[in-house]
Order: sequence, then C-alpha cells, then structure tokens
Amino acid sequence: MVGQLVAVAALLGFAIVIAALLVFQLYIAPLLRSDK
Repeated sequence: MVGQLVAVAALLGFAIVIAALLVFQLYIAPLLRSDK
C-alpha cells in the first residue's frame, strides 16, 4: 500500500511539473515574441 502511495505521489508530481512547464511556455513564449 505504501508503494502505491509513493507511485501515485510520483505520478502526480510528474504531471504537475509537466503542466507547469507547458503553462510557463504558453505564458512566456508570447512575451518573448512580443519583446522581439
């Protein structure tokens, strides 16, 4: 049961990191383009 909790926590953390990177790119990319 502990292993399952660790696996779920790892998957959630990984998903959050990926989502954060995507959102970061979506918000930063337009700003960089507008600056240039």
